[in-house]
Amino acid sequence: MRSILALVFLAACGAQSTDPAADLPAGVTLAPQAAQVAPIARRADDRFAAADAVVYAQVRDIQYRVSVADGEDAPALPHTFVTLDVLRGLAGADDGDTLTLRVLGGPMGDRTLRPSHVPTFEVGERVVALVYANGETGCPFVACSEGVLRVDDSGAWTASGEPLSIVDGVPVVGETAPEEGLALVDWAASHAEHLALPGARSLDPDRPFSLHTEDGARMPVSFPVQASATDTPDTRPDWMKNLDSQPDPAEQRCLEANDFDPTLPHGC
Repeated sequence: MRSILALVFLAACGAQSTDPAADLPAGVTLAPQAAQVAPIARRADDRFAAADAVVYAQVRDIQYRVSVADGEDAPALPHTFVTLDVLRGLAGADDGDTLTLRVLGGPMGDRTLRPSHVPTFEVGERVVALVYANGETGCPFVACSEGVLRVDDSGAWTASGEPLSIVDGVPVVGETAPEEGLALVDWAASHAEHLALPGARSLDPDRPFSLHTEDGARMPVSFPVQASATDTPDTRPDWMKNLDSQPDPAEQRCLEANDFDPTLPHGC
């Protein structure tokens, strides 16, 4: 039997463009071996402009909390509170700021919720983060995992661990090197530093919260390919729609058979 926790979410990213050269700056071409443009580089200006803040930061602390159940549309679910020390505020934040972000997923009793495509974090790691709607969505980044880039002494990486390098001024997937880490930070700065972003709020992990959608709460942003007329109808409850994810048909059938309860084991 498989726990529904392992099945329930395809997280807040939306569909991805299949054209590796989509939305590149005019005049930029890529060599065949470096043709897989990183998602963050597609419509990059739009992505950065959608953020509340863009930061280069280090993870200082991680804490786990469970939301308060608030009716059928707001079950109790585990969340991770990630505290970032801002090393370089690229837009909407200053160097030295601290931000605590709430991300869906984490331990709950003897189970762990790991939403697909929602990034996880480790204390001490460095990231470039396009922060958006912290506390309003299950994934507080622009296009969820696409809005998180990892940087270490060996290079630069997507949130899922794909190596990145800057080719002709554009991040591409394929390989990396030690100098690519700061090169990626500089690339992000070139897209962010001219923006007047409003800033991201920092949350208190010890303040009770629920998944009930507050008036005025924003929906996640994504940059999907054009939807097909044959897409699976979205019959999920509102709290799950607010993650801006569309499960595949098999996953949706499992959820419907389990009355969309993500905490009970269910054999599918």
